[in-house]
Formats: sequence, structure tokens, C-alpha cells
Amino acid sequence: MLASRLLSILMLLQARGRMSASRLAAEFEVAVRTIHSDIDQLSAAGIFYTTFALRGYTASNEIVESTLPDLTDAIDTIRRLLAMPDVGSLHARFAGHGCFAARIMRE
Repeated sequence: MLASRLLSILMLLQARGRMSASRLAAEFEVAVRTIHSDIDQLSAAGIFYTTFALRGYTASNEIVESTLPDLTDAIDTIRRLLAMPDVGSLHARFAGHGCFAARIMRE
């Protein structure tokens, strides 16, 4: 049930701190896209103050990693994601609606 999963996500994040969407998806046995939708719903309800999501893509445009970074450590998160060997670029998206904001490329 959606409401139960949303509450469970909040409790899990409160207990463990930040988690990637892929880890949350594995925890709840749902698709990463479902977690993104859940986070969007929580953001729209004003639960999260995170305003953007970062998604790491391979050269063939497959999502390898995604996260909702705190604004205070966004630069460190970008560096960490770009250090991953499979990540060719990042997309920054507005978390509330999932709208594309920017593409971040390796140098």
C-alpha cells in the first residue's frame, strides 16, 4: 500500500540518514522509478526540503545511481557520482516534479 510505503520510507530515512533510490527500491522491492514517484509525492506534500535530485547515467543513457542530496553537500555528491566508473554524466532534476534542470558532464 502506498501510504504504508511512504511512511516506511520516512521512518527508514530518519533512522539511517541518506539512502540512494536504488537502495530504497531494493528495500521495498519496487522499481527505482516507483521510489522517485514516492519521493516526488513526499516533496509535493512539503515533507522534504530537498529541491533537486541527481541521477547518474551511463554512456548508453541507463540510470546507474540516483540520490536526493542535501543542498549543503551537493558538490561533494556530484564529485562522488562522477567518480563512479560507469557514470558518464549526471542529470539534475527538480525533485518536486521531476523536471530536467541541467546535465553535468565529466571534464
